[in-house]
Amino acid sequence: TQSMKDRKEQLKRYLLEKENESYTREKQFIENQQLTVDSQLKTIENYHKQRIQILERQFLVEKQNLLKTKEQALWEIDEHELRSRYDLLRKQTKSFYSLFRTMLAQQSEKELQQLDEQIRFERDTLESRLNEDRREWPRTWKKMQKTRNKQFRQQLIINKTPLDEEKNLLKKVELQKKISCRE
Repeated sequence: TQSMKDRKEQLKRYLLEKENESYTREKQFIENQQLTVDSQLKTIENYHKQRIQILERQFLVEKQNLLKTKEQALWEIDEHELRSRYDLLRKQTKSFYSLFRTMLAQQSEKELQQLDEQIRFERDTLESRLNEDRREWPRTWKKMQKTRNKQFRQQLIINKTPLDEEKNLLKKVELQKKISCRE
């Protein structure tokens, strides 16, 4: 019985050892599996981190390219707008100065016409006065001569010049007047 008890005990120990051994192996297997899984997870995690970094870099590069393209398009639009404004202002300025030049030319032409008319009017007026004076001059001259003669005679009367001398003086004066008229 003791041997049977011993055997039982031995069997129990043996089973316990086997169980312990199995437990240890299983534990080691699980630990190994866990290490492998952890390692693989770490590798996958690193791969994904690298992949995310690459994608982020690509995204940033693409974003910068899009921003550059957008900025360039805006610059082109601004440049086009500025160029069209400049062209419009240039055309407006050109047309303004052309109109201004035309108006100045018309105004100066008008002023020249007015001056011509004024000069013509003054010339006509002067010519008509001159012609009138030419027509009137003989009459005026005769009147002036008569007046001078009267004054001269009155002076002779005042001075009480004798009649013979008076006639001689009058003849001399008339002769001098005729000579001066011819000249």
